[in-house]
Parts: sequence; structure tokens; C-alpha cells
Amino acid sequence: MDRMTGAPIISVVIPTCNRAELLEATLHSLAEQSIAIDQYEVLVIDDGSVDETPEICRRFHSRLQLRYHRVPKVGISAAKNLGIFASRGAVLLFFDDDDLADCDLLLEHIRAHQRHPEEHVAVLGYTTWAPALPISEVMHYITDVGHIMFGYPALRDGEMLDWTKFWGGRTSCKRAFLTRHGVFNQSLPGAEDDELGFRLARHGLKVLFHRSARSYMNRPFTYDQFCGRCEAIGVCRILFSRIHPEPEIPDHYGR
Repeated sequence: MDRMTGAPIISVVIPTCNRAELLEATLHSLAEQSIAIDQYEVLVIDDGSVDETPEICRRFHSRLQLRYHRVPKVGISAAKNLGIFASRGAVLLFFDDDDLADCDLLLEHIRAHQRHPEEHVAVLGYTTWAPALPISEVMHYITDVGHIMFGYPALRDGEMLDWTKFWGGRTSCKRAFLTRHGVFNQSLPGAEDDELGFRLARHGLKVLFHRSARSYMNRPFTYDQFCGRCEAIGVCRILFSRIHPEPEIPDHYGR
């Protein structure tokens, strides 16, 4: 299911599992980008879906350089790694299957990398709730009050940040930097972005915050869903700390 032309500038890697409806909206937003279709490709890494994910991807074959890879439940880290090695762009953007891309998202990531061509510079975009989503009290608290998700208020546009801002689903980086210095740890079921960022920091990783590279989370959160997410993240961060017992890891996670 490949539509191949010349090598694109940027590759968008989307790991997914049984989220066909959300993925369809995500792909639609990526099909409406302001840059030419030959400048980007989209790689969907289907981690064992049993829903309509393959059919959804087929529908976009004429609108995108879309490359579909199906794997048998290998986990998110392995799915992302497959995307890294299958990609053809010099820049990789890891994108979530429940996010929507602003029409200039890829243009802004490309511009930021052109201004900062150094291999070790990654780009963090800006994410907020999708405009059509009703914002519940829980969603308001975890973003605007507690800054537990989308912790952007303390960040300045154009600021160069450290590995702790190598956030999943909204960060792009040079493909060569990853293939040379490290990819995702496949033993981790989550927190894989934090762990990779920590390792890449040993090789000089810096993360540029570029607010104009905008995306929107297209899925609401209930209280129970948020608690479940926090529990899962906590377990993964404990595993991360066991892999890397360095003192800055507990400091980063507030322990």
C-alpha cells in the first residue's frame, strides 16, 4: 500500500492499534497540509488492529504518500522503531493517532529544522484540545490548572530546552541523529520518549520549542481515564528509573 515518489523532506510516523475512527480524522488533517504532497510521507504502523484500520488507510492512498505497515502486537516502541527504519525523510515527526494536525503543522516543523540544521536539534510543537471538543472540568484542570498535560505555560517560543521536553506525539527530529545514536527501548511499554530523550542527551540533544507547529488532541478525557493514564505512566517511569539509576531521573519525576 505504498504511493512512492521522490524522497520526502519529512516523514510522519503514526503507531496505532484499534483506533480506526480517530485515525481517519488524523489522516484527513494530514491530507490537508499546506505543503506539496511530495514533500512528506505518512507511515501508519498498525500494531495488531482488528478493526477497520487497514481499510481506513486504503481510503487515503490517493490523497497521501501513505505507507501502511502491519505488525503483530509488538508494542509502541517497536512500532515506532519500524517507522524510523522504514522512513525516507530527513526529518521524522512522531504523531499520535488521536491528534489532528493544523494545516501548517508540517510546514512549521520543516521551517524550524531549516533554521536549526544541526543534527542534535529536535523540534517540539504546541498541542491543545481540538476546538470541537467540549472541555470538561477534568480536562480544564489537567491542562490549564495543573499543567499535567500540555505543560506549555512555562515555555517560551523559540526556547532551546533539554531532554525532559522530548515529548511524544509532538516532537520531530533528524532521522540520522536517531539511527546514529539510538532508537526507542523496546523493553518499555511506555515512557519510551523520556527514556530515548535521556539517552540522546548524552549526544547533545536539544529541543527547540516552536509554538507555530500546532496540533490538537481529538479525544476527551474522563476522570477515570486520566487516573488510568497516570497509573500506567507511573509504572513505566519506575521501569525507566531502574534502567537509568542516575540521580537526575528521580529529580525529574519529583521523587
